[in-house]
Amino acid sequence: MKSGLREMQKYLKDQGGADQIDWVNGHVLAYINQVLFANVSQEKMGVRNAREIRTLAEAIDCLLRGQLARLGDLLMQRLKAVESAVLEGAWTMAKHQELIPDIGASLSNPAEREAAAKAELRAIKLRKALEHAKGKGGRAVE
Repeated sequence: MKSGLREMQKYLKDQGGADQIDWVNGHVLAYINQVLFANVSQEKMGVRNAREIRTLAEAIDCLLRGQLARLGDLLMQRLKAVESAVLEGAWTMAKHQELIPDIGASLSNPAEREAAAKAELRAIKLRKALEHAKGKGGRAVE
């Protein structure tokens, strides 16, 4: 582990500009986001590999910070997601079982994204209902 962290350290500098990184705070995910994903797009490597890499990076960061309960939760949910993907043959539902966020950076938190998605789904359903009512000869209220 130490040799891997030393290799990552070559690509990262801590916030103060020092050459040594305080690995106790966990910076493996920073390396993954800033170096690996900058060189190989997550789309190119595929959903499964990108999520696996993220999970492993977060797991190592948890280990470095001594967050064993979080580490256990992270790995258990990943195991459940992989099992679901194998049984269902797709990641569409399995990815929702994991503790890592979806691929892509966002300033909005998961609750905000979920609320926006629900609002959009309601708007789509309303538009379809209005179109259906117009198609049946009914008058749609606008």
